[in-house]
Amino acid sequence: MAADKPPPEATGSGAGKRRTSRRGARPGRRGPGALEQRVAALEAGLAAALDRLGAELRTARLVVIDGSGAERIVGEVVDGTAELRLDLPGTAPPRRTSLLVFASPSGVEPGEAVGLQLWVGGELALDLGISRELGGPWRTVHAAAAAPEPEQRPGSATER
Repeated sequence: MAADKPPPEATGSGAGKRRTSRRGARPGRRGPGALEQRVAALEAGLAAALDRLGAELRTARLVVIDGSGAERIVGEVVDGTAELRLDLPGTAPPRRTSLLVFASPSGVEPGEAVGLQLWVGGELALDLGISRELGGPWRTVHAAAAAPEPEQRPGSATER
């Protein structure tokens, strides 16, 4: 090669770039059975990850959404009380219509308690629960709440 002529890799659109062959750059990635080896390695990695995950999922809040993306089932711990809430579609705070099931440990007022609440249009319609103070007997806390007002519809019995 003449001294005044630049090497081929220093000319053209690839000037200044080092050219390398991909052949041999990643041993074991090409040739017969390479795709099968890669798929097997991916499957093994996925199986190991699933084994580490185990039979349970731990999270601070679990939300199940419907087809429109609205929260329909929510499970979480709020101020020490475990809650599971099931919402009707199309309702949202503060006018939510839902069923709330709860369980409180002994360190939360009114003490150790379990119960359920029915909410209609944001108003408490039913509050049913039992509780006990530390070591004491179980007692009914709430048996009922005010019933929500019936909706006024044209031709309904409440309009007559």
